[in-house]
Amino acid sequence: SGAPLEPIAHQELLGRLSQLQVQSIPQFGEGDIPIIIVQAMPQTLSAQIKQETPNRSIARLDADVIELVGMLFEYMLNDEALPDTAKALLSYLHTPYLKLALIDREFFEKPQHPARILLNHMVEAGEKWLDANAQNRNIVLQQIRTTVQRILDEFKDDTTIFSELAIEFSSFLRQHERRVKMAEERAKQAAKGEDKLREIRQQVYKMLDERITGVRIP
Repeated sequence: SGAPLEPIAHQELLGRLSQLQVQSIPQFGEGDIPIIIVQAMPQTLSAQIKQETPNRSIARLDADVIELVGMLFEYMLNDEALPDTAKALLSYLHTPYLKLALIDREFFEKPQHPARILLNHMVEAGEKWLDANAQNRNIVLQQIRTTVQRILDEFKDDTTIFSELAIEFSSFLRQHERRVKMAEERAKQAAKGEDKLREIRQQVYKMLDERITGVRIP
């Protein structure tokens, strides 16, 4: 009932998201936020925008994009294989990814969109390398943190940064896996060397026992 609400212009909505993105930068610098708060972020962002503009409405297409991005991050946060540390870091991407989806409609249309590839690789890296017992855990954690920080700091309206970061993160993962495999191979070779040395020592002790039996040695 009543007069129809004036829709929020697309550019104005992007401007509000840019403000929210800037506001999240100092919070990110303080460290990981509690996971309970993180899980509420996708659902509350749309309500926050509407609350700030009670006499206006969000266009249907933009509202659909907001809902889809929220579902995407909610799905990620419900991933039991993804450690809470990774969820806390990646949740900061909700606002810039929402802004990206509003700017670039191909984000949802193309599975090979650089931003989707980047997010998928970071999720996969979190699942594989951020386990509490994983080797070089802090190296991967720092790379994810650096990538998220660059998106928060640098993404304004030029979407090419996602292509750049997707290439960088993919290269990092390849190099990291190569380093881990080399370290594992060196560990195996070292273990084989220790076994061989132990075997030689036993042979020497046995030979000495045979040679000195009955002989008085100072």
